[in-house]
Amino acid sequence: TNGNLVYSTCTIDPVENEQITENFLGKHKMQYELINPSSLFSHLQKNKHIHTFSDENHMDGSYCVNIKKI
Repeated sequence: TNGNLVYSTCTIDPVENEQITENFLGKHKMQYELINPSSLFSHLQKNKHIHTFSDENHMDGSYCVNIKKI
């Protein structure tokens, strides 16, 4: 069945964020895709990945993506 998976961390380390996301998507190419975050988060997103940084956003650093099963 179709569904969404949210992957979120409380770090800004690309090894724990983008690399994990890209490895997962690489292993499941025809099963999952990144989807655009809500327009509420458009100011925090880049290439469908949401990032927060303490110096830019005045909050703890974090990462989040929304992955949809296709």
